[in-house]
Amino acid sequence: MAIKVITQVDGSADWIAADATASFRLDRDTTSAFAAPTEVATTSLSTGVERYETWDASGAATSWYRFRIEDDSDVALSGWSDPFQVLATQDIANLATVKLRLGSNASAADDDILESYIDAANGAIIQRIGYYPGPSTDTSRVYHGMYATKDQTRLRIPGGVRTVSALTIAGNTGESQTAATAGAWVLGPNVHALRTGEPYQYLQMVDVPTGAWSTFPAGYDNVTITGTFGWEVVPPDLVAIASAWAIRQWKSRAAGDADILGTTEFGEQIVSDRFPAQWRRAIDQYRLDALVS
Repeated sequence: MAIKVITQVDGSADWIAADATASFRLDRDTTSAFAAPTEVATTSLSTGVERYETWDASGAATSWYRFRIEDDSDVALSGWSDPFQVLATQDIANLATVKLRLGSNASAADDDILESYIDAANGAIIQRIGYYPGPSTDTSRVYHGMYATKDQTRLRIPGGVRTVSALTIAGNTGESQTAATAGAWVLGPNVHALRTGEPYQYLQMVDVPTGAWSTFPAGYDNVTITGTFGWEVVPPDLVAIASAWAIRQWKSRAAGDADILGTTEFGEQIVSDRFPAQWRRAIDQYRLDALVS
C-alpha cells in the first residue's frame, strides 16, 4: 500500500538562506531503531513552503519514518527527527494541518499555544463522538458477549473493525476461549453503506453457521477479536473542523482573548468561540449512536 507521509519543516526559508541547495531526506525502516534504513525520497525545500507530502509506494502500516535536512551532496545540515509512524495513532488536527490553513499568519513562536488549542479541539471531538476516529495500533481486543444484540447474534464494535483474522469465544465468563469458524460470521453493515476508510461496525453471526459458535454467549470478557481496528485514516472533514476550531481559538487569543471579533453587516456581534451548527452536524455523523447498528 502507498503511504502518504506529511513532513513539517519549520523555517524552510532559513534553511535555504543557510544553503541554497537545502532539501529534506525521508528514510523508512521496519523498526524505530533504524538499523537498516531505506531512503524514500529527497525533496528540495521551497521558500514559504513548510508542509511537504511524500507518497511512499513501498510503505506499510507498520513502517517507521524519520527525516533530516541535507545539502545537494547529502551532507547533513540537521540531525534526524524523532522516528514516527504514519498509520499509528494520528492526531485529528495537528500543527501541520493548522499551519497549512493559517499560511504565513503564524510563526514557530506560536507553536506551543497552537498545539494547546489543537489538543483541546481533538479532545473535544473524541469526547463528543465517543471514540478515536482513526487507525488503531491494536491487533486484538476483548469484548463482552453480554452486550450482543439480535438474540445474541450481533456484536457491536465501538470505533469499528476493518478486518478480522480470528474470533475466539467462551461460553461463560472466565472459561477458555475456542475458535469460531471463519464462515460463521460476517462484517456489517454492507461495504456499500460505508464511507471511504470507514470500518465495519459489528460482527454478525450468519443464519446457517458452521462450527461450534452461532451466537455470542452472555458473558464478560469472553469474546476476542484479532484484526485491524478503527478508521483507515482520520476522516478529512474531522481534520478540517478540528483545525478550524483550533485556529478560531488562536485568533481569539490574538485579539486579546476577546470573544467578540467584530460585527456582521446587520450589526450582530461575531463571537469567536461559537460552535457553528454545520460543524456540529458533521461531527455528529460519527457519533456511536448515529452509526448503523
